[in-house]
Amino acid sequence: MASMEQSRCVSASLRKPEVLPLPIYDPAFKANPYLFYSQLRRDGRDLAWVELPNGIRAWLVVGFEASRSLLSDPRLSRDSSFAGADFHRRHPTRQTPLFQHLLTFDPPTHTRLRALVQRDFTKRNIDALRPRITLFSEELLSAITLKSKFDLIEDFARPLPLRVICEILGTPMSDEHVFRRWSALLTTADADEQDLAQAAGAELREYLLNLAAVGPRQQSLFGLLVSRHRAGELTIEELVGMGFLLLVAGHETTVNLIGNGALALLADGQAWRKLAQGELPAAAVVEELLRAESPLEVSTPLFAREPISLGDETIECGDTVFISYGAANRDDRLFQRPEMLDFGREKAQQHLAFGHGIHHCLGARLARTEGEIALHHLARCFPDLALDCHVRDLVWRPGLYMRGLRALPLITGI
Repeated sequence: MASMEQSRCVSASLRKPEVLPLPIYDPAFKANPYLFYSQLRRDGRDLAWVELPNGIRAWLVVGFEASRSLLSDPRLSRDSSFAGADFHRRHPTRQTPLFQHLLTFDPPTHTRLRALVQRDFTKRNIDALRPRITLFSEELLSAITLKSKFDLIEDFARPLPLRVICEILGTPMSDEHVFRRWSALLTTADADEQDLAQAAGAELREYLLNLAAVGPRQQSLFGLLVSRHRAGELTIEELVGMGFLLLVAGHETTVNLIGNGALALLADGQAWRKLAQGELPAAAVVEELLRAESPLEVSTPLFAREPISLGDETIECGDTVFISYGAANRDDRLFQRPEMLDFGREKAQQHLAFGHGIHHCLGARLARTEGEIALHHLARCFPDLALDCHVRDLVWRPGLYMRGLRALPLITGI
């Protein structure tokens, strides 16, 4: 790896377009970032030169075709040693010792690490998990039926996928409360919580090291990875990084899928009733929700190995690039009336909610399955569910990568 202050790229500095602020900690922006994305496309821009609150400047890609193309372009790397020195000076998580995992490596390392875990996420293995996912869903909903009001995120959307990933990894479900805290800080810390995010990363690393030392269940995924580490097939930092990715990313996307999806369906009362009555197939509902309410809003950073021309712009060697899945999935050049839910949409499955190319989300099948079971059971259990506040009072989680609600207060109608 190159040092933090050294990039592998040496290139002439070309004139950049006007820099636009990307206010990822502004509640109004997070409530509806699609206004910003669609305005860029109306201005004829598939990418924009933006500045994050920490001073990092990067290309934000908002067009569908440009996003899909760049996600599989070998000239873009996940390896931060290709990033310019400015990225390393300003990146808030550069000291967090967790970032040696699938999303930060190129082949052949990426290929080797993915091969170690992909067996656990095959259709056969995910289908075998359906009874457990269903059981967890029923247990959580049973507790909710005793209430007239509840918070969907805290009482259902978060604990369900967290229990599932604990089951897969072999981590104790009794530690769920600390996983919640670490996960929230590491994915959606606000501007005042960056030091806490650093501490959370260190605490999670120590937890995973201790878990590896005492030995998780042999048949669990983390148990398998520990065995592979002891056999010399992955380093200790790769083991910890994979544990972090699987534990945190393995449930955060589904939390947002369930929360964002329920809100969108409730906003369209007819859709919620049809789902509750079995008139809409849960699989089609989830696919359209993934497109319209992408739970992962922006990709992790990519770095240009060499110049890339895109329209009238040039991505220079060393430039940082972020792909906006949420923007691409609402590109009206591919998706007609993209802001509307259309469960018969022909091109719905072309969405980029799980990325594209070799880094396509390993847990996509698991997230879909959890979303289908969760929303189906929730609607059947509470056909008269309603918001317990005005939509404008909902608070969206801050940050660049995730799009999800802090809370979703609901009335059961019972």
